[in-house]
Amino acid sequence: KSTVSVEGNTETVVKVELPEDKNKVTIEVIAEDETTKEYTLVIEKESNDTTVKSITSTEQIEVEKNEENYVVYCDEDITNLNLTIETNHEQASVKLADEEDYEGNIITRNIDISEDMLAMNVKAESGNENSYTISFVKVADLTIKEVQVNSTQVPYEDDKYYSVINVMN
Repeated sequence: KSTVSVEGNTETVVKVELPEDKNKVTIEVIAEDETTKEYTLVIEKESNDTTVKSITSTEQIEVEKNEENYVVYCDEDITNLNLTIETNHEQASVKLADEEDYEGNIITRNIDISEDMLAMNVKAESGNENSYTISFVKVADLTIKEVQVNSTQVPYEDDKYYSVINVMN
């Protein structure tokens, strides 16, 4: 008669702690003639991770995260954004408000941003779901392109414009 040892324990029922997301359990089979064979069983927990790793675009944008909400800042002239959304876990999936089915953990969509907000759901490998809101804020370019004094361009150095003006009394 052979016996089985799980993590060094030969009891009929063995409770194994699984502290990590991916755990290796050693199983040793001991034959009647005392020869042994060792097996490794890998047990991987299903992920509950519904977090978003990144929101990027082919356009120049800035993204701010505030708990379950994202704010995407873009140029005031943009009407559509080509957005790529990626989850933190590769087994999670994403769907946007108007979509019926979840897709992979990285999706790219051309988004009409005439609406100020977009709902997004992320589904974990375990089936848990989380909802997010993406808000779009159009920003005007308010940078100074050039400063002139008496038709002469003022030099720009160290984030400042410098000019000397002669004042006649």
